[in-house]
Amino acid sequence: MIETIYIPTIRRAKDQVTYNNLPDNLKQRVCMVIQESERHLYDYPCEYLVLPDHIVGSYTQLSQTRKFIHTHAGDKKYLMIDDDIIIKKRNRKYFGFESDMDVSRRDATPSEINELFDRASDILDNPGFGLVGISSPMFCVDTTEVNCSCVTNVVFADGRKISKFIDKLDTSVRVAEDIMFMFFILSRGLNTKVMYEFTFINKSEGTSYKNKRPIWEDPFDKPPKDVFQTDMHYNDLRYIQSLFEGSMTITQDSSGKWKNVKHWKKVYNSAKNNNLLNFM
Repeated sequence: MIETIYIPTIRRAKDQVTYNNLPDNLKQRVCMVIQESERHLYDYPCEYLVLPDHIVGSYTQLSQTRKFIHTHAGDKKYLMIDDDIIIKKRNRKYFGFESDMDVSRRDATPSEINELFDRASDILDNPGFGLVGISSPMFCVDTTEVNCSCVTNVVFADGRKISKFIDKLDTSVRVAEDIMFMFFILSRGLNTKVMYEFTFINKSEGTSYKNKRPIWEDPFDKPPKDVFQTDMHYNDLRYIQSLFEGSMTITQDSSGKWKNVKHWKKVYNSAKNNNLLNFM
């Protein structure tokens, strides 16, 4: 069973999209991760985990917050999910099955979300897997599950395995911390799986969330149109590239636009072939 649902959140006491869209039985497993200065603003009937003072306001607060959550989880199975997520279900016709809805995708029902949690838990019981996720809304493939794929935003994790080495996670990057974490997990010989039948939308990408996205807005006098083309982002990627051999190819096209290709399987296969750890 996925025992705890961690929702790190800041500046959104009245905008808890993820929590509000969970089935009632899963809301009972939620632990919101908050700053002490905002504790009085939250009155949701769930558990709370307050960040240590040394994390709050730091340049890499998100990276440190997520490591704090992974460490706090210990050896249980858990979910770490952004606070602005609505889980969606895709039509099964795209995966070779009979159509099960009149549209290409829709909000997942409570029973489907519970099914997602059960399937993620079962996958994590496999000794070789450390993370399970659902697909980005930008991508879809013709198979329901893909191994060695990037897991972000909605991260089911197995603390029984990750707790053995989480203290070694580097938290010195700001924007690309999820990429750092992925390569960190794969480089330890743990596989990941993405379930493409489920996807999500990120509600905070709208204009109504202006001044409520500190990770993306605070470093800049004027937030760029594409933070992923900034020096800050690519400096983080180059640093990650230096830590994990063969992890990325970074290029720049004739227009000056930066591009990168992440080699998830190469890093995982290298670790697997070296028999780094026996987890279970």
